[in-house]
Amino acid sequence: PICLDTQDTEEIIETVVRIAPAFGGINLLWCKMFHLALQRLPGNLTIQLLGAAL
Repeated sequence: PICLDTQDTEEIIETVVRIAPAFGGINLLWCKMFHLALQRLPGNLTIQLLGAAL
């Protein structure tokens, strides 16, 4: 797992976008604001996003 020392949604989104090419999927289940993050992530990500609402 990669732990982020932030609860800022913008920082989480920026980090996910930057590291996405190195991963086959990203689990946002434990992100406290994952609903907001999922809505605001670019639709052109080519990886699988995992979460309780998906």
